[in-house]
Amino acid sequence: MHALRTSSRLTFFSALLAALAALAVVLSAPAPALAAYLGFPDVGGQEWYAQDGTLRYAVEHGLITGNADGSFGGSGTVSRAQAVTVIWRAAGRPSAWSASFPDCDYSDQSFYGDAVRWARAEGVVSGYEDGRFGPGDPVTREQLAKMVADYARSIGADVSGSGSLPFVDAAQVSSGFESQLAWCVERGIISGEQRADGAYANPQGLAERCQLVKIMAIAHRDVIVPQLGYEPEPVYHTDDLVMLTGVVRKDSWQHPSMGSTPFYVLYLDRPATFVMDEGSGQTRYTGVTEVQIWDGDYYPVTTDVPVVVRASVFVNPLTHWARRSCIVIDSTVTPL
Repeated sequence: MHALRTSSRLTFFSALLAALAALAVVLSAPAPALAAYLGFPDVGGQEWYAQDGTLRYAVEHGLITGNADGSFGGSGTVSRAQAVTVIWRAAGRPSAWSASFPDCDYSDQSFYGDAVRWARAEGVVSGYEDGRFGPGDPVTREQLAKMVADYARSIGADVSGSGSLPFVDAAQVSSGFESQLAWCVERGIISGEQRADGAYANPQGLAERCQLVKIMAIAHRDVIVPQLGYEPEPVYHTDDLVMLTGVVRKDSWQHPSMGSTPFYVLYLDRPATFVMDEGSGQTRYTGVTEVQIWDGDYYPVTTDVPVVVRASVFVNPLTHWARRSCIVIDSTVTPL
């Protein structure tokens, strides 16, 4: 699924070995300024999705990782691929096989390929009438509601709903979406847009990232976890961009020739599974509760505090940690 990229790994190994020798100097360097809120430089903490706790919940439960540049982009639109990926994360990143959509990227470089395969297998998505999925198409509010309700149905939840929609523009909801949207409203997952003359569903309006966060945080907390009876253990793969939460502590590694080398360990607030590329194939580590932070740009100064780490993941080839968990690289660490 995630094939080893040999040349880039060799380069990384060389860089990592060189970093060991200079680690003491790096650790003594002043840390850069912390991002505003949960590692997102464009979130100040006063936004409604920060104030109501839904963004924090989504980060702490591995539903949201942010954009490639580290921003959250709360007012940005949500693509169909992004919506499916967040639902897949809420399900614990399970593996599944289904027929390929002709317009989807299922390569190792695709952030959504595994999610789309799973979503199609579970009946969360079925694609357009012409057979396409439209991964880059913006998802509408009613489409997002249907995806969430269809996933809840797939795990055994009763999503029948009353079918009654308390919206001024209820008549504008597309045929076949009414019951799923009504169920989302009844479960408090969707409340609509409040205007002077009442609440509007705005069903064909484009869903925003902040709305996706609220919808999925509530669905995960109030429907998915209670329905399953447990919180799905997240599964991460080599090179995945993740946001991990826990407590960071300082440790050290005894190198045969260079002596004691300090590093930082993130003790996760919930177990995770890492599927890592290790040269001869993939190794699956389950129930991982601690990972090593390796980053030349930022090291936490204060330890034993709750933190969020935004990073890509990779197996550590140099120490005993390779047989226990993994390391996170290119990371940004921010106190929760």
